[in-house]
Amino acid sequence: MTQRIAGETPNIKGSAGLLTNPITTSDFGDTGNLVIGDYEIRVIAGGSVSAIWELQHRNAADNANVAPSPYDFYTPAGQSGEYVWVIRVVADESIRLRLQAGITGTAAGQIQVEKVA
Repeated sequence: MTQRIAGETPNIKGSAGLLTNPITTSDFGDTGNLVIGDYEIRVIAGGSVSAIWELQHRNAADNANVAPSPYDFYTPAGQSGEYVWVIRVVADESIRLRLQAGITGTAAGQIQVEKVA
């Protein structure tokens, strides 16, 4: 179970805005390197068509996902949702949001991260 840390505020870590016909390498949000700790990761994502998204926990070199990542989730057409995970990060790892497959349509997403105890 996690607890909020007094004085710790959520930080928005990137939003690509509305992308048209995004592909699998389109980043919708990226935390950049994080310091060691547990983080509550909140994602808001959606699009004009249904899509499967990937929240990727990346290693410090940013060349591979850290198991059990990626965390896949689905959004139906014309809707968005908020999804929440608590993820333990070691030094310089990052979290990013991408689509599992490219889509023909529009999509938007954002990552919000908050360190927790």
